[in-house]
Amino acid sequence: MKKSSIIIGLTLFSIGGFITGCSSDGESEETTNTTAVDSLNKKDIQEAVKDFYQIPAPNEIFFFIKENKGKAKGIEILNPADKLIKYVDTKSKSLNFGIYSADLLYCSIFDFGPQAVKYYVTVKKMGDDLGISSAINEDVMKRVQSNLGNNDTLTKITEDVFYSAYEKLEQNDKGSSLALVVTGGWVEALYISTKINDKYVKNSPITNRIAEQKLSLDNLLEYLKKYESEEQVSSTITAMQDLKVVFEGIKQEESASSLTKNKAGKRILGGGTKISITEEQYNQLVEKVAKLRTMIID
Repeated sequence: MKKSSIIIGLTLFSIGGFITGCSSDGESEETTNTTAVDSLNKKDIQEAVKDFYQIPAPNEIFFFIKENKGKAKGIEILNPADKLIKYVDTKSKSLNFGIYSADLLYCSIFDFGPQAVKYYVTVKKMGDDLGISSAINEDVMKRVQSNLGNNDTLTKITEDVFYSAYEKLEQNDKGSSLALVVTGGWVEALYISTKINDKYVKNSPITNRIAEQKLSLDNLLEYLKKYESEEQVSSTITAMQDLKVVFEGIKQEESASSLTKNKAGKRILGGGTKISITEEQYNQLVEKVAKLRTMIID
């Protein structure tokens, strides 16, 4: 696969050197050879992403939280599925496709199977509006419904839907829409992270991981700037400035060799880098993330 913007949606959650797999150690009860993403070699994609934008996909963030004993808060923290009728322009559809895709992944990873069906239907409807219906079809819907009791397989199916949608947007030369989809997914994953980690705990893995999104935001804004000539993107960049100000105030310490760049020049954290966030900064971050997310969904 070419090294293009589609790669960002398939990234490892590599900030801080964390690498996680997208499937369980055991074999799933069914294969996913009927999905549109089956032609992709995920190992090759994961290698290629190291040379491109370092922006974590929602599933990588949720896996990290789950593996560090973060407890799901239910579906009340998600964007209600029936709000999709509010999104009528390309900007709101693209951003909220990212939001709903993250919600779908949250449901599958944190064992909310029946709700995953509801969010799959929502994602499919929005995918139709964005012209990527071939990535989200009725056959996959049937597989989602038939695997409600099999969390590992359900998670893999919804991941494939997410990645396949990214690929279709790229193939259809909808770069600005893809950038907004990625933004919506990142914002929702960060918002959900702050809802799960609803109290500041100094030096906890999840608190630190949230603080480390400082670099993810820098890379995300750099990606958006590729399309800033389009109003829908430039206005999104403007809306993210308050969040950027909070992140800029977070202290970052590194040894001379710990803050490095990959082959594409994107900043990544090495083992000697520490990003420290105070309780006041964390509370400000939670507030600004919620404000940005409200702007997107409302």
